[in-house]
Parts: sequence; C-alpha cells; structure tokens
Amino acid sequence: MKQFLIKLVIFAVLFFVLEKVLWFVIEDASVRTYDKRLEKIINGEINKDIIILGSSRGARNILAGEIEKKTGLKTYNLSYLGSDIHFHMYMLKTLLKNNITPKKIILSTDGKFQFANDSSLVFRYDKLNPLVKYNSILKKLQTDNKKSKASSCFYALRVQLSQFNFKTQKASKLNTLDSFGSKPYLYKNSLKNKKSLNFDETNLIYNKNTENLLKVEVFIKFQELCIENNIELICVINPGFRTYDYSFTKRFKKTLKKETRLFIYDTLNPVYKSINSFHDESHLSFEGAKVLTDEIINFVKKESN
Repeated sequence: MKQFLIKLVIFAVLFFVLEKVLWFVIEDASVRTYDKRLEKIINGEINKDIIILGSSRGARNILAGEIEKKTGLKTYNLSYLGSDIHFHMYMLKTLLKNNITPKKIILSTDGKFQFANDSSLVFRYDKLNPLVKYNSILKKLQTDNKKSKASSCFYALRVQLSQFNFKTQKASKLNTLDSFGSKPYLYKNSLKNKKSLNFDETNLIYNKNTENLLKVEVFIKFQELCIENNIELICVINPGFRTYDYSFTKRFKKTLKKETRLFIYDTLNPVYKSINSFHDESHLSFEGAKVLTDEIINFVKKESN
C-alpha cells in the first residue's frame, strides 16, 4: 500500500509538472503567430467603422487602407483565405461580443462556391487552435467537437503537436498582411507564370442542387444579425478572369434581405479583361484590386436605398 501511494505521489508530481509545461506551450502559441487579427478581436482591439469579411477574394481584392483613406471611415479587413460563411458568421459574432459595433460590413462572395460543398472553403479551425488559452475559443472548439469537455481541466487535452514548433511564424510573400488586415498580391506575377491564364468566355449555369442548404441558412442569419445590430451590409460580387457570372448573381439575389445592399463590379470595364489585372483566374493583382476597391468606395459613399 505504501509503495502504491509513493507511485501515486510521483505520478501526481510529474503530471503537475507536465501540465505547467503545457500551459507555457499554449500561452506561447499565440505569441508566435504572425496573424493576430482573431486575437485582437477577442481582446476588443478591432473597433472600426467598416469591417471586411470573406475568403481569399476579400483578403486579396479589397484594400481596407484605401477605403479608410478615401472615405474617412476606419476600416479593417478580417477576411481569411479558404474560409466559408460559417467562419464569417463566427467572426461577426465574436466581433460584436468584444468590440464596438461597426457601421458597415462588406462581405466578399465566392461565386458558385459561396454555398457549395467544397473543400476549398471551410471553417478555419486552424486559426482557433493557437488561441485555446482563451475560454471563448476553447468553448467554440468544444461545441464543434474539436476538443473534449475535459480539456477545460487539462492542458494536455488542449495542446496540439504543431504548437511544439517554437519558431516564430513569418508570413510568406504571398501572405503578407498589411496594417489594415488586407493580403493583396504586392509582387507582380510574371507573364511567364500567367501563360496558361486565358479569359474564359464560357457562360456559367448555376446549379442550385450543389448547394449546402445549411450555408444558405447561415447566410440568412448573418444578414439578420446585421439588421438586428443596425449594421449596413454590403455584399460584393467579385470579378474573375472570365465572363460575368450572371447565373450566380441571379440566384444570390434571391437570398438577400431587402436591407442588404449588393455591389456588382463594373462588368463593362475593360480592366477586368486585362491579364495585368489578375494574379490568377480568381484573384486580382494589386493593380486590379485598386480598381475594384475604388468602385467599392464609390458604392459605399452612395446613400443606401
């Protein structure tokens, strides 16, 4: 019995030490990330007039700094590459809970992928994992069955192997984050790299059967949350290096509340047929982003109906 008690005490001491080490690992994880936007939201540091949400098209195509400079409204981009409407809804709720309510939300859309079951657009749990020291983040991961309920008591159940990489993360040249939260392509993609990029003249036909109905429902709730909080919502139809996707826009309009404003890029502007305006078929170059952002600025300045 005495020997068992000694082993139990040794185990308890070692477990206590391990938990302390893991506490340090978890606390340090957020320090080593280069993208601290979500953490700033949690800490109430994103108090802006205009917030931009979306996936890579929102991050690349919409320049928050230009909007702030030309409208006088404090603007910040919270778009995350590869994120879907579920993630955008989570970001909006977290923003409203911890920060001053913005006047306007600019939501960038993804054409035929907006409501689709597509692995390229997901909820970015990888952005939450380094922030498990925050109870609100841990609770979200538990609610979505990404962490066990017991992780509230034990750090060993919160930590991930990736958090043991103690090198400070640095943004690649493709993911440079500017001071306004945008991630524009700041370098020019050479024409050699664009040799396979051709303007697509095909007229797309939107297939409603490919939709994830839950994503449609979340988008409706996203709009309702904006209305409840007296936020003007502006949804952006982005250009691609292709013919204007009228069929998606027609479908998308049917999901809009009357209070929601819809911005459609100038489909007749020859800039959007120039290879120099695009980094790839889905994303604008920095030069193209400036053109689109100027159009959005003019739209923002107009009185809503």
